[in-house]
Formats: sequence, C-alpha cells, structure tokens
Amino acid sequence: DGATGTLQQGEQSLTWHLLLEGDSAPALLFPRALYDTKLPRAKVVTPRPNVRFDGALIVNGESIEVQGWPGSQNHNW
Repeated sequence: DGATGTLQQGEQSLTWHLLLEGDSAPALLFPRALYDTKLPRAKVVTPRPNVRFDGALIVNGESIEVQGWPGSQNHNW
C-alpha cells in the first residue's frame, strides 16, 4: 500500500516515499472475461482509481511534503 523509489541521472535525483489509501472498486478497460485470455496480450487495469497519497518527494535534496494528494494506482501487463 505504498511506493518507495529513487531515480538519479548525474547530479539530478528524485526520491519518493508515499503511502496510498483508498478502497474504490477496480476500473477495467476490457470486459472482465478478457483478463483471463491470451488476447489481448497487453492488459490495463486500475486496481484503485481513487486513492490519496501521503508522504514525501525529495527533488535534488529538497523535500516536498505530500498530504492528501489525489491520484490512482494503475497496472499494465
């Protein structure tokens, strides 16, 4: 129920420590039955289309507080 990571290129960096909270129903792009078949090969689902983010972003050493930011959790496989 969260995301943590870091990206760095040269002297530029971005780090995130975020908690996700929300319990809305998943949003499916295709009919549910197609998620169990070989086609389409690429499948998109938004497991939690309405979440709230809390935590911090750190951009080049500067911290940005994240409190109650709206967003979504998405997945493509």
